[in-house]
This record gives sequence, structure tokens and C-alpha cells, in this order.
Amino acid sequence: VSARGMFVRTPQVYPVGHEVVVRFNLPGVGRAFKAIGRVMWSSPTDTPQGLPAGMGVQFVDLDAHEQAMIEQYVVELLLDRVLADPDDSKT
Repeated sequence: VSARGMFVRTPQVYPVGHEVVVRFNLPGVGRAFKAIGRVMWSSPTDTPQGLPAGMGVQFVDLDAHEQAMIEQYVVELLLDRVLADPDDSKT
């Protein structure tokens, strides 16, 4: 997930350009998110390039506050991973 969109791994995919409603929770965030998204990429099977079956969805209606909450979550997650194993950050 990012503040601009998300990858949804699902057996049912919609064609590129289709609009979908996505609902999701982020661990440690007290509220659920609900957004309309536009399918930017989809494949019903794993691709030869190694991408899993699913859809890439770009959010089209998240407000600035919701985007900021997701951005903060992603940054904190990355910082936690770096701090958990500082030797990995040197590679």
C-alpha cells in the first residue's frame, strides 16, 4: 500500500480502467479506509515476470488527511525495519 494506491492479490481481477471500491485496515491504525480506485494493472495469473496474480489499484478519492495517514504508516514501517536490523541498511 502507498498513499497513491495499492496492490490487491485476489483471484478475481477487473480490467484496466475499471473502478473498484477498496476497503482495508492498516495494523495499528484505528480506522478502516474506504476508497474508490482505478485498476492500472491486472492479471488473473502469476506473470512470467514474476508478478503475482492480482490488480494494481490507484486511489482516485483519498483526501489529503487519509493520504498523510498512509504515508506516515509506510514511513514508520520502513524505519522500524531499518532499526530492527541496522546491518541490512548498509547493503
